[in-house]
Amino acid sequence: MKCENLKIGLLVLDQYGNEYEILRLDDLPYYVKLKCKKFVKRVEVRKDEYITSICQVISVINTEYFGEKYGLKTDESKYITIESLITKADSVLNEKYIESRFDDIFF
Repeated sequence: MKCENLKIGLLVLDQYGNEYEILRLDDLPYYVKLKCKKFVKRVEVRKDEYITSICQVISVINTEYFGEKYGLKTDESKYITIESLITKADSVLNEKYIESRFDDIFF
């Protein structure tokens, strides 16, 4: 997800199914503050910092910005980053999501 698509109050999901609400956007494109609204799985935000419960507040970095500005690289498949987030609305429209949740949605 791109920083320009983020808005305070927007619900987003990480690649593990945890749901967050955007609390704060940084004036500069460095990070965004998220509050965990639905906890599914313990996830590493960055080295030695984890999401472990509902209502936990975290800061997620913008790897696209840091990559362009400083040439830093992050394993996005491991950590939660702004780029790895998807809106809740988009996840519902995602075909894989619907297929995997077919029984929950329709029965």
